[in-house]
Amino acid sequence: MKTPGNVREISRLVGLAATPKVKSTSLGISPLVYGRGRRESVLVLPESMSLLTEKEQHAVITHELSHVYQGDVGFFTWLTILLEGFKYWIPPFPLAYAEFVYSAHSGFSYPFVFELSPDLEAVILFPILVLLLYFSLVFLKSSLSRTRESIADAYTIFHGCDTSLKSALVKYASIGTLERGGIVNLCFHQGAKSRHGLSTHPPLQERLNNIDEKTFLKAKNENFSPVFAFCIGVMSVFLYYSINHFFINANVLFQITSTPEFEAFLKGVIPFVGASSLVAITYVFPITRTPLHFCDLVRKDFFFPLASNAAITLSAAAITSYGLFLDRECVVISIGFGACGLLMSFAGFLNNRHNDFDSRDWYLLFAPFLMVALVWPPMTIIHGFFFHTTIEPQSFVPSMLCVLILGFFALLSLVIRGNVDVYTEKRILFFFKKTKEFVTVSNPLFYLLILFILLIVPTFVSIMFYIVFCMVKAFIAVPGGNLLLLSALFVLLLYFTRITMPFSFLRFSFLLEIASSGNGIEDTYPQFIEKVIRRHQSLDGGFHHEAKGFSNQEGTFIHSKTAKFFEISLNERVLSWILATEREEGGFSFIIDGHAQIEALYYAVQSLSLLEETKNMSRHTTWVLNSFNGSYFSFEYDTCSPLLQTCYAVESLSLLGTLKIQNMDACRQWIMARFSLELTPKEAFFATRALKALNSDMKTAEEWLLGNKRLRTTRIDKNTQNVYYYSKVSYELTKSIPTLIIEQALEELVKMRSEFQGKFI
Repeated sequence: MKTPGNVREISRLVGLAATPKVKSTSLGISPLVYGRGRRESVLVLPESMSLLTEKEQHAVITHELSHVYQGDVGFFTWLTILLEGFKYWIPPFPLAYAEFVYSAHSGFSYPFVFELSPDLEAVILFPILVLLLYFSLVFLKSSLSRTRESIADAYTIFHGCDTSLKSALVKYASIGTLERGGIVNLCFHQGAKSRHGLSTHPPLQERLNNIDEKTFLKAKNENFSPVFAFCIGVMSVFLYYSINHFFINANVLFQITSTPEFEAFLKGVIPFVGASSLVAITYVFPITRTPLHFCDLVRKDFFFPLASNAAITLSAAAITSYGLFLDRECVVISIGFGACGLLMSFAGFLNNRHNDFDSRDWYLLFAPFLMVALVWPPMTIIHGFFFHTTIEPQSFVPSMLCVLILGFFALLSLVIRGNVDVYTEKRILFFFKKTKEFVTVSNPLFYLLILFILLIVPTFVSIMFYIVFCMVKAFIAVPGGNLLLLSALFVLLLYFTRITMPFSFLRFSFLLEIASSGNGIEDTYPQFIEKVIRRHQSLDGGFHHEAKGFSNQEGTFIHSKTAKFFEISLNERVLSWILATEREEGGFSFIIDGHAQIEALYYAVQSLSLLEETKNMSRHTTWVLNSFNGSYFSFEYDTCSPLLQTCYAVESLSLLGTLKIQNMDACRQWIMARFSLELTPKEAFFATRALKALNSDMKTAEEWLLGNKRLRTTRIDKNTQNVYYYSKVSYELTKSIPTLIIEQALEELVKMRSEFQGKFI
């Protein structure tokens, strides 16, 4: 079938590099997509499409192509094939396993039978667990399918097709078309009389309500379902079992000779790491795809479901492990790799979007490994000192996990309370009221140093607690062993649910500026904002956007700009702090006693202009021009990209009133040559501003805006900074900001104000 023009148009609209093949059918099915991936996908359009209006067809095709764009097609195709193949292997399992057990019991030497129990219990349990694994995968697939359908609906609404999508859904529901084939899951509509675990689509009424209420804009701090958590526990044990027995069978089959230590590594360590990684990945993926921060762990509506899911996963792993191995030691191991996976997922959560919108927190993934290295030696010494016995893994490993969790929550407490903070992009560390800049340190050394400093206090706290635990256990002989540690952790969890999250004024100001473009700000906001500004001012006179106790140029500028917009007066201490960051050689530092940076100069000049402070800036102009090499600007102590440094310099010279007297033709060409579609929204905004100041053609900026229009379909709570700068680029090019973005900003502002209203009263 020839590809219709509207399919090619919608493919470009959703951002597909290649237009899918199109096929038509006379079958009574709804539109669907299938294939092996984005570049090898097929869109099936039934003859019933003629019943839809042109706008409804546009909505339906957008929904289906969003599945292709988001990678659903290839994933669900291969998952379906895997399940269909697995289904035909289920009947032989009971017979084959019974034969294995009989052979082992009768003394018959079978090369692939190892450590199999001759009991009837083993013959019954293993097939049941195989069936449990299969149905766990089926439920998992159906759950994921319902989620992806809801996301595809939301994606269609983002393109302004909400009314057409509703009417198309109602029409296909009235037709009652349904295809129950094996791989047809990404169809537009599936008839469902009731909601159940095997349904691949949400109920019709739920989808219509989601469209009307725009529930995709109102994300809740929820975790995945308990069924999903149960499936994770089952699958992790099967992965451990499969890897373990693979190495055992391979060792016998190929007669591999190795040391006992190496065999223990193959049969124990590798399966343990593989199973714990599966738990970590499955937990961290849905968390980091939500608009949550690291500090959201203290929210009751998020933490308690997370803790419940963790308990379900560990219980499922323990039960499945006992069914497979019939060994209590294996149950302990399964709980161990489950708990280890949860700790690894915390590290991934820690790497999630930070409150200062920093994107360089990948080094935190190494935190659990460094913490293990820090606590292991002292724990073994302490254990030997108090008990004078060799370490027993069954009791020592749970103790170490409790100590690690305790250290993790100690770190969480320090971060939330503002005792420690890292501004990674600027290489700034705040540690118990001491601020230090590390702009001259290499990246690997900086990350290692920061990790060590962040973990040293939590490690010390957890080790001291372990000493107390060992003293109590050794001298008072408390029964239950690790129950004391677990009880202490439970008390700490209750304590952390009472901690208040920090209020991010940077995010609030971004949302405020977007919402202001739609004239939707209520009269009550100035009073709330004034209270926030008063509370956020540091003792030194400046501002930090989370009131961490130390000030920086960006936070001071953001607060000053917002105060100016709402006509809120600021005291003289703000000006005193800005002037205290002025360097004698020229330029301003990001923090007091820091190095001169062009980004700091840009924010400082902006703030001085808002405060209507006029002074001689000639030495700052000279300092900026001394870093110009004829094409672009490069400053010794700045940590941002050369493009941003150059744009900050151009903007600063424009603010200082000295740009027009300089020859900047080469600089203009240099910026235009680097204005590609791959620029981040922040870089694109400042590049647009710089080109505008240099009286350049805006064609490259308009091309970037068109090439990155997918940001118009991004939820603002997940991607506030990028949506903000995309909107700012639109404003600079005199383009209108989409109404949906403004609505989202207003929703988020209402949510933040209601959440923190009591904190600033």
